[in-house]
Amino acid sequence: MWVYIPLAFLLFGAANIFRWFNCLCMLPYNFRFTPHYMQSVIKYNHMTVQQANKYLDRQMEDYKKHLSYNHYSPRKCKSIEATFERLYAKYRLSEPTDTKHEALISGMSDIKGSVVQMGNTITSVKSIVEPMALYTEMKQQEEEERKARQSGRKTVVSMQQTLGSNFDDWQLDILEECINEQRLFAEPVTPELLESLFNCKLEVPVRINRNKNRLLAFLFSELSYKNYIIAEWQSVCARNNLFMSFKGKILGQNDYSSAAFDATENPPKESDTIHKYLKQMKRH
Repeated sequence: MWVYIPLAFLLFGAANIFRWFNCLCMLPYNFRFTPHYMQSVIKYNHMTVQQANKYLDRQMEDYKKHLSYNHYSPRKCKSIEATFERLYAKYRLSEPTDTKHEALISGMSDIKGSVVQMGNTITSVKSIVEPMALYTEMKQQEEEERKARQSGRKTVVSMQQTLGSNFDDWQLDILEECINEQRLFAEPVTPELLESLFNCKLEVPVRINRNKNRLLAFLFSELSYKNYIIAEWQSVCARNNLFMSFKGKILGQNDYSSAAFDATENPPKESDTIHKYLKQMKRH
């Protein structure tokens, strides 16, 4: 029996050496996608907004490449994607003006005025107007698609008007108890108020309690992660003016994005309690 003890020590030591070597190999990838590292690279090299966007695009491509090899856990992926979303918002490119498009629209107005005066020459003018109208419509469609891509580099813009919740009554009761226990809002909530909130049918925005923005973002991110609400909850909340700060400011897209990023990087101290209530909400 004693003969196997040295062999066990050797196997255990070899496993630890392999684990240490693997951690060492992954070290460059663990910090290169952090906000501090990428912002330091941008500031140290005095990058312009255009150069910063090109750098972020390269980092994004590299991140997707490593993602295909399952180098990161789901929680780490959420943190990295929140970092990219925040940096893209910070170094957003200015929208270029399409002077040709504007000139065409102006020319269209002049031609339409001429059509009214020319009377019998409508047919000839129509042959000029229709191709220009088709080109203008095409340019407008391209402009809308470009804006959709630039908004967080998402090619599809969600047009949902609700948070897509499908809570049962008993789940709303648990959520009410959780929110009121954490004093998330300035006033206590009821299941009826929560139902109106998730259906985006509030008459007035809900006031968040002092220093609770990060906790709200953490709760909604977890609800989204567990598929209780849609992933695009930030844009829906901003579009429907669902919340306002303790000082009375209506929260916008950037407020939610910043709070969600902070909650991912530094979860609030109440996170364990939130997880406890969400486990109770799990459907049987």
